[in-house]
Amino acid sequence: MMKIKFLVVIILSIFVSAQAKFINSYGFKSGVNLGYRDFESVGFLQDESKRLGFNICFYIEMINNRYFNILTEVHYKLIKPYEYNSYKKQREKEMVVIWELERLDYLSFPLLIKIGYPLKHMRLYYIFGPRLDVFVDARCLNSEGKISNPENEFGRFTFGFDFGGGINVFFYKIILISPEIRFSFDFTHSKGYYYPPGRNRAYLFMIGLGF
Repeated sequence: MMKIKFLVVIILSIFVSAQAKFINSYGFKSGVNLGYRDFESVGFLQDESKRLGFNICFYIEMINNRYFNILTEVHYKLIKPYEYNSYKKQREKEMVVIWELERLDYLSFPLLIKIGYPLKHMRLYYIFGPRLDVFVDARCLNSEGKISNPENEFGRFTFGFDFGGGINVFFYKIILISPEIRFSFDFTHSKGYYYPPGRNRAYLFMIGLGF
């Protein structure tokens, strides 16, 4: 019994020591994003105006340093990207089908470098780094009023890049509030039978609560 207690104490000591050295903070972020899509195809008429979606994430900020950190995040984000007319030919007669893509859902995994500039009770920071998105779901509505789930129209994985900045505001030395803005764009595009090739773009506006 004493050996078990001693082992538990050692494990907890190692965890606390590792947290003190390598984990600077952890917490949640949530907010909205203005999403749109850059198309790479002619023959489509599309509305590229930015549309409002939402975003929520859990993050861990590693390396206990005031000027440099590594930020790992897991996001669930909903993008409401665009509306367009899809042209397809059938039996030598051109038909027009209007599709409105209501939303795109992704799990997003950014790995970011964070550069900080400490001030009194706050820290300005800049973030940048690569991102992996995993497609989860999509919903669309066509001109005939039919709703479909175009899971096969989009690639399973998308690679991109994020950059932006924000402010860490410290309360009672253990709680920090972090307003943040960033721009997120894709390197790779997805395409299918109905949907033209394109890359997702989004502006993210978030508030973080960290410990």
